[in-house]
Amino acid sequence: MTFAQLLQKKPGISGARLGLAGENTRMQSIAERWRQEGGAVQQFRGSLDDAASAAMKSVTEGKTSLLLFDGFPFLDAIRQLEEHVAPEAKPLVVLQGFELDTYDRILWTGIAPFSKWDSISEVLPVLRILIHALETLQNSVVRVALVSCVETISPGIPSTVWEGAIAQMSRRGQLGEAIIDGPLGFDMAISPEAARDKGVETSIEGRADLLILPNLNTYCSLVDALHLSGHGASAGVVLGAPCPIALPSRFAAEDDVWLSLQIANLLRT
Repeated sequence: MTFAQLLQKKPGISGARLGLAGENTRMQSIAERWRQEGGAVQQFRGSLDDAASAAMKSVTEGKTSLLLFDGFPFLDAIRQLEEHVAPEAKPLVVLQGFELDTYDRILWTGIAPFSKWDSISEVLPVLRILIHALETLQNSVVRVALVSCVETISPGIPSTVWEGAIAQMSRRGQLGEAIIDGPLGFDMAISPEAARDKGVETSIEGRADLLILPNLNTYCSLVDALHLSGHGASAGVVLGAPCPIALPSRFAAEDDVWLSLQIANLLRT
């Protein structure tokens, strides 16, 4: 599935109340496009902390139904947003998607940046949020690859332990209809040829929709590499807050900022 196919079922923007945070010039263009589609716009100015505080207050009061934070460092934005959401909303979850020339579907990846991310108890709630979001967007069974540097469970590599346990939970039907397997190397997650060549039996078959990485460093490195080398459309959203938040890369083109906003709007309903 491509972004264009996702957006065929987009809900109308008319009446949606968008809150914008960011001081770059493209924000004015985004605001104008939103108004032309029939939506309302409110802009939150000042520092990142001030904007996050005002935005969360506006959402809580029902004055804003969707947010866009643009031009801020990724981790700084998440940290400030988390400080202004209710404790039960933490941790916030990031979902980013990429269209790649050599891949036949959107490649998604997600993480809770400020979760410890080292055990089933930390990863599983986040995984459920990510799967639910993709099921909402794609209306299909989600294939999830739990990525590591090896395809075997190795006590010396802690991520393989919780990845293997989550994969077993999936096989036993404890995680709904999603197809989840791991630990898997990155190549086996997205290449049917690599899956065949390595001779490792996996239900993912090199056709993952969602990649779960073993830690934040790996996640950020992969996302940066995809932004720099993917040459396709990309989108980023934050889940778990009182409303969806579009959070594109600071280096995203304006069309990708708009795409992030449209994906967030799909998740609003």
